[in-house]
Amino acid sequence: MPWNSNSRLQYMPNAITFYPSISLRLVHHLIFSTISLEVLAMHQVPVRLFRHNEYERFLTTPFPYYGASFTTMVAFFLASHPFITSEIVLRWSKLLQFLFALFKVVLSGLPKVVQCVPDPSLLK
Repeated sequence: MPWNSNSRLQYMPNAITFYPSISLRLVHHLIFSTISLEVLAMHQVPVRLFRHNEYERFLTTPFPYYGASFTTMVAFFLASHPFITSEIVLRWSKLLQFLFALFKVVLSGLPKVVQCVPDPSLLK
């Protein structure tokens, strides 16, 4: 019988659900001889997938990466503050005002439909 989308079973949260699991056998001690191999101790460990509510909420392993990312953000803001308050930015802002005025003059010759210059008060 071919599969179709109408024949799927709907997920019911109260129904019995199947969680796949695997059992691994870990060998602790082996004795090798010329005749045979003998297992002295064996431990069986069940392995199953985590359910959706069994994962850790905040992983502790990547703490160094969290610290590095926040340190980078703080360093960026601390390093950008002197640049923003320096004379270079004031010079660039004057240049941008000049280019904006030039752009406005160039667009003044075009039809009114094409003019889409933003309000200069928004740039301040």
